[in-house]
Amino acid sequence: MQPGSAQTWLNICGERVRVESDLLGLASRLPAPLAKPAVRPLPLLVTIRPQGADREVEVKLGQTVGAVWRSAPDGRFARGELHFGGAPVLPAEPGLRLAGSARGLDITGWLALLPDTDGGEGLPLSAMDLKFDSLDMLGRRFQDVRLLGSNRNGIFRTQVSGRELDGVLNYRPAGALAARVSAQFKRLVVPAASPAASSSEADAMTMAAGKFPLLEVTVDDFRLQTRALGRLDVMAHGTPQGLLIDNLQLTHADSVFRMNGLWHEQGISETRADLNLRVLDAGKFLTRFGYPDTLKRGSAAISGTVSWAGSPADFSLGTLAGQLEFTAKGGQFLNINPGVGKLLGVLSLQSLSRRLSLDFRDIFNKGFAFDDMQAALRIARGVVYSDDFRMRGPAATVRMSGLADLNQESVQLRLKVIPKLSEGVAIASALIGGPLAGVGVLAAQKLLRDPIEEASSQSFMVTGSWQDPDVARIAKTQSKTDAQPTEP
Repeated sequence: MQPGSAQTWLNICGERVRVESDLLGLASRLPAPLAKPAVRPLPLLVTIRPQGADREVEVKLGQTVGAVWRSAPDGRFARGELHFGGAPVLPAEPGLRLAGSARGLDITGWLALLPDTDGGEGLPLSAMDLKFDSLDMLGRRFQDVRLLGSNRNGIFRTQVSGRELDGVLNYRPAGALAARVSAQFKRLVVPAASPAASSSEADAMTMAAGKFPLLEVTVDDFRLQTRALGRLDVMAHGTPQGLLIDNLQLTHADSVFRMNGLWHEQGISETRADLNLRVLDAGKFLTRFGYPDTLKRGSAAISGTVSWAGSPADFSLGTLAGQLEFTAKGGQFLNINPGVGKLLGVLSLQSLSRRLSLDFRDIFNKGFAFDDMQAALRIARGVVYSDDFRMRGPAATVRMSGLADLNQESVQLRLKVIPKLSEGVAIASALIGGPLAGVGVLAAQKLLRDPIEEASSQSFMVTGSWQDPDVARIAKTQSKTDAQPTEP
């Protein structure tokens, strides 16, 4: 057969058909492993032959993939095999068997090409034994993947193993009960985005939010690349309103994160969620997320409602909006290097002592210890606003208002530092004039709203990047009604 040609052999009486081609000159944009340029040949062989009342079809694409199946007289699929990297063998049991090995499989791309059955029956999967050097899914590449599964009593059970994953998947198709997918993994590592993935590949999954089956997922060791996130538990299901996230929880020794919400596609696709983060050891928590030696001890809590455009996997600071309540207790900022702690470096107020020759150097330079912090936070398009941030410690009280832009990593804050001097003056009065004098001075200060502290306080504007903010002192005579950053 000449390059670029095709041959067809027909046996009209027996209805046997044989088609051969090298597909030279034909480009394929199908997902891996069937993508090919026009200049590369890929031998195609199609054979159709009768088997009594049935019909058997065999398709081979070189050594890349082959398929053989037998159909009933009414045309329905009866049994068959799809085999990667070798010749397919017709199985004895009914259903579709997947077998073989290949260098790579783009599972997201193939799923995007599947027709929407709208609740109808697909091919009945009977068994699976697959090996791939790489498996691409949602823009991530998983290495050395093995899938070994079988159908028992209507439930398809698959053992999944690989460099980044180890667990079991169970699928129950819809019937008297809704379709259900359950997963129990010992380990699941989400790798970095694949450099070969297109920018739109993560959107290739076209399943509508409301058509998701019942999802039950547990992962003992869940990691985002090298970062350990703890144990993952997820329960979710599709509803007419969208994908309802009944519970998503990440449990780690230093923190517990919980979320529930809804992803809907009516109008503009959006995810809205109620969040709750309880941090038991803030120092260890920040170290785990790449900020070591920034905070010592401390507990914290963040809760509220947020939303972002797209599905839960499309989380983006650029579209994040909502309201959060923040509290923290019993911690101490450490001596943070400029640029390393980013926003934490701003909140620690060490930029004040670095930029200005102030009497506050002894308060902030070696690490400010705080008894408590609290703030109500408003978020719009990735910009966080607050007008009541307060941080109180043994040495001073700090009040802040303004904004922090999470997208641009910049701040525009007005802050006031009030050193704790009153109790020291009262103690000195007690030592000099006796207990009654000390009590009198302390009572007078409280009644007058601590005038000594107020007189020693200083106000500042902090603007610019997190790494290198500009700090300017605000004169006490400046109006307290100066314009503050406002939400758009």
